[in-house]
Amino acid sequence: MAPRLRAEHDLPSAEIDAVEERLHDDNRRLTGRDDDRALIFALRDEQGHVVGVAAGYSWAGIAELTLMWVDETYRGLGHGSKLLEA
Repeated sequence: MAPRLRAEHDLPSAEIDAVEERLHDDNRRLTGRDDDRALIFALRDEQGHVVGVAAGYSWAGIAELTLMWVDETYRGLGHGSKLLEA
């Protein structure tokens, strides 16, 4: 039986985690590199609350940004640029 392709919007976290682990396993096996890691840069206010974040991962000397957000109160002040430069 051939696999069926369909759009899904609510894939369970456990399935996403399993697919990501298989991807990482394939990359390690094919390249011999085992240097993948999550990257998270948080911008915090004086009380320690997160008011901005840039997140992604790095592997094989390449980084990918997967999420970026700055609280509306702190937008337009250069914080997004600082997060990207981190």
